[in-house]
Amino acid sequence: MACLSRADAPKSAMRDRRLAARGTSRGQLDADQGCEDFEMLDPHSATGVFEARDSQREPEEAGRGRSHGLLEPIGGWWVSVALFLLSACLGRQVPDEGFRYPIETPRYATGAGPRVAIDAAHGNFHTADGRFGPFARLLRDDGYRVDSFDAELSAESLAEVDVLVIANPLARENRRRWRLPAYDAYKDAEISALRTWLESGGALLLIADHMPFPGAAESLAADLGIFFANGYAQDASGQGHIVFSRDDGSLQGHPITDGTTPNERIESVKVFTGQAFRTAADSGAEPLMVLPAGARVLLPTKPRDFSERTPYILAEELLQGATLSLGEGRVAVFGEAAMFTAQLAITRKDRKQFGMSAPGAEQNARFALNVLRWLSRS
Repeated sequence: MACLSRADAPKSAMRDRRLAARGTSRGQLDADQGCEDFEMLDPHSATGVFEARDSQREPEEAGRGRSHGLLEPIGGWWVSVALFLLSACLGRQVPDEGFRYPIETPRYATGAGPRVAIDAAHGNFHTADGRFGPFARLLRDDGYRVDSFDAELSAESLAEVDVLVIANPLARENRRRWRLPAYDAYKDAEISALRTWLESGGALLLIADHMPFPGAAESLAADLGIFFANGYAQDASGQGHIVFSRDDGSLQGHPITDGTTPNERIESVKVFTGQAFRTAADSGAEPLMVLPAGARVLLPTKPRDFSERTPYILAEELLQGATLSLGEGRVAVFGEAAMFTAQLAITRKDRKQFGMSAPGAEQNARFALNVLRWLSRS
């Protein structure tokens, strides 16, 4: 969800129709944007609400009468968040070309598997020829046919695609201006074409990382019953690098995490600062990655611009991974992109690995393969 003002929020007849179908008003859409004075739909029910909060407001005002009061701001906590995000996100991000995950038994012979098309037509920050290069190579090593998708979404352009990957799109208006307002990267006709394709048996891997990417995919995701928070998800200690584990229940049992053999079973996956989302109560979505107690999503107006007044929402039990079925099709959605690839963050002082090649992310590549195998029913 893009945190837009009422004046700036893009309007479309199609979005109004979607809202009406869900029993949601335009005012509620504006409320869903995550700005500090607005209420947001509660992840636990279709009718409850929870609010974005300004850490300098009085608890009674910020809590708006809710039973859970404002979490007290702690200066050191905010400082640690800001410093962590700056250290994690600044620097040039390039693919880690030295990473290669050994696949003992590829699912398909080379080039004989389903066609995976990775979107590159919507200002995507991660593409097959760029930061998702290691992800594309991983899939090719498993026998998939992987290429870039360089067209608008339509019945014709999707006709030969088995699995579509959309990772971190950006609208033209935001490609050089990573701040609010955030605009949709996909036209209404594209969203309709995607839904029709999915209902007929297509498969979608949808990934929107931290701000500003959720705003660009807001309408597309909402049409599937997925509601993004256009911010930065953090655990209770202010860390964005979060390990989801079976041991603590944050990584859920699912055909993706169970795999088809003991060697494919996933015990943990690591993410590298993303967003959080909820799913519609009637979507039939299955959670994969559940944020822990004390998690929150910071909602700055521009990336990495944090202060004690930065509004936030509580994110306990919001998601960073889920799946759902739509007609004959399948969808897997995630709130973080680096977990699916291997990258280097290069600064003047050092080079840091993150993604599949990072310490603590040893099962991320296996997880990525399991996701694609589930989507392609292979």
